[in-house]
Amino acid sequence: MNFRKNNKKHALRWEWEIRQHSAEAVRQLQDSMGLNPLLARVLISRGMKEHADVESFLNAQLANLSDPSHLVDMDKAVERLLRALNNREKICVYGDYDVDGITATVLLVRFFKRFGHDAVDYCIPNRISDGYGLKRSAIDRIAGSGAKLLITVDNGIASLDEVAYANSLGLDVIVTDHHQPGPQLPAAVAVVNPNRMDAGQTPNPLAGVGVTFKLLHALRRHLDVDIAEVNRFLISMLDLVALGTVADIVPLVGDNRIFVKHGIQQIQNTDKVGLQSLLENATGRDVVVSPNSISYYLAPRLNAAGRHDKAYLCVELLLTDDRDQARSLTRTINDLNDERRSIENDILESCLAYIEKNLVVEDQNVILVEGEGWHIGVVGIVASRLLERFYKPAIVLVVERDLARGSGRSIDGFDLYKALSACQEHLIEYGGHKMAAGLTLQAKNIPLLREAINQYAEGAMDEVVQTPRIYVDAEVFAEELTLENVSALSQIEPYGTSNPQPVFFIRGVSLLEPYRVVGNNHLKLQLCKDGLSFNGIGFSLASCYPELEDSSRTFDVAFTPVINDWRGNRNVEMEIKDIHFN
Repeated sequence: MNFRKNNKKHALRWEWEIRQHSAEAVRQLQDSMGLNPLLARVLISRGMKEHADVESFLNAQLANLSDPSHLVDMDKAVERLLRALNNREKICVYGDYDVDGITATVLLVRFFKRFGHDAVDYCIPNRISDGYGLKRSAIDRIAGSGAKLLITVDNGIASLDEVAYANSLGLDVIVTDHHQPGPQLPAAVAVVNPNRMDAGQTPNPLAGVGVTFKLLHALRRHLDVDIAEVNRFLISMLDLVALGTVADIVPLVGDNRIFVKHGIQQIQNTDKVGLQSLLENATGRDVVVSPNSISYYLAPRLNAAGRHDKAYLCVELLLTDDRDQARSLTRTINDLNDERRSIENDILESCLAYIEKNLVVEDQNVILVEGEGWHIGVVGIVASRLLERFYKPAIVLVVERDLARGSGRSIDGFDLYKALSACQEHLIEYGGHKMAAGLTLQAKNIPLLREAINQYAEGAMDEVVQTPRIYVDAEVFAEELTLENVSALSQIEPYGTSNPQPVFFIRGVSLLEPYRVVGNNHLKLQLCKDGLSFNGIGFSLASCYPELEDSSRTFDVAFTPVINDWRGNRNVEMEIKDIHFN
């Protein structure tokens, strides 16, 4: 990789990491597979050189989904689930209050009811009073309801004591989860987790809803139902799988890429009246569904209900077949999202004031902020906002009496789960994965945690990890930015984590006219290179480049090419990521 530092003022210091590729390898791939040259260059730069890998990536067929039986304990889970179905046992699905947990819950409940097993209920924990994961109070209610089988979705891997307690009440437990396992697994009938390493299992970065889908995928051949009918049902549920997968920000590679590619089509044409209502309310009737529209419009609304301890509204929205009920639930969820935004902004301002008063940001490897009276349901979002602002792992804790609970978010290259594991002597409980985690501790231990996690980060993060990066796929020339070439890049979609939109850079660009500031601090440019002109937009970048005041300067631009279609006129434009001045 090549690295290029920028001299940006009044903003984060970005480096461009330019991926390397062999021109000969690009030519061979282009000729042998008939690929567009710009597309071939991106694929090679991302390490896809073998024809089979390229074919699998570009086609992303449902037939290419990995065999669910390869997941450890899947056979045990299927056997116990079949016994419950055959014996008409009552089943309870225990979910989570985020989009991943909600969609996984709906997927299982819909499956059971669709194939004639009405003895099913679900439970979503209260985010504030219960917190994340299995709780004894919930297990008491579930056992008291007559349930014989409890299935966790998107949680359970860390609930050792709770699973043992459920067993003591005569309640069998199947754990399906994707969070990082600890050194000991719960004593469940089956623990299906793609991140289990105890049996030589190859890790698969599925979301919780993806693991749930795998369970049903494995179960389908054992049911006394026409398999074609089960297949049609599972395909119709890919809208839920895509929704939960994108919302949980898991890598869009392998199975996840297949889920999302086909699931987006299902969302666009969904038969679920609740999802139709949510989509129309959030985006309008004619929106083209993409991971971006899920991330920015659908997921925040569903998550907002969970943050207000009303995740059950989202479950009911995605289960209902009543259009009037769907519209009513959508209005309520939308109102909760508006309230969430206001609370989030207030807490963010409080966090920034805390940092200004108590911390020297440059001296912190991990930013840890504490406060009283904050809404526990939104501190994860606030941690993300702090990370975006300072490009450092961030933890936001809410102190209530002698306890502190909160959430953290991390940067590429720093495993937050491992960091908390190294500091567990100061914690009551914690869980999560590399990029996000939740934790609980005695409030008096907050200074000890701050010191311990910063000391751990001192040894775990070097300057490379701490420097924000833009990954550039290749250098391009202006004449290569044609409608044909840019259109060909759509074969890489759906974009997301580990499969971002292509980013290119072009040298020696100049301004055709002075820059403009439009909207909310967006930078609007008209760029010129080699006699060709392009419009450019840099979202939230208007205050980042004072050098642009000198319109005679030339500069290099890192950008994503996009096609603007306005009233039938299609043009290539640049979505600017960063500028380096010559």
